[in-house]
Amino acid sequence: MFVIKKMIGGLLMPLPLFGLFACLMLLLAFKGRKSALFLSTLSLIVLLALSTPFIANLIIQNNEPASLAFDTLKHPKIDKIVY
Repeated sequence: MFVIKKMIGGLLMPLPLFGLFACLMLLLAFKGRKSALFLSTLSLIVLLALSTPFIANLIIQNNEPASLAFDTLKHPKIDKIVY
């Protein structure tokens, strides 16, 4: 049951989901359906756009809290800061 849950969870992530969707639509497009070709092209464009760091950073920026700078005056006895 755990293995099945992991497989289904992995397939529902954006990269495999759009990849499977694009493959399915390309198979349908070879049978002569123009809408399938359009949907497969659209899913591949969305997949490539989400894979670029520019779009991914825009998505992440909205969810990250603004971090505050560390004030060394409030903590005078600290020698080193480890990340």
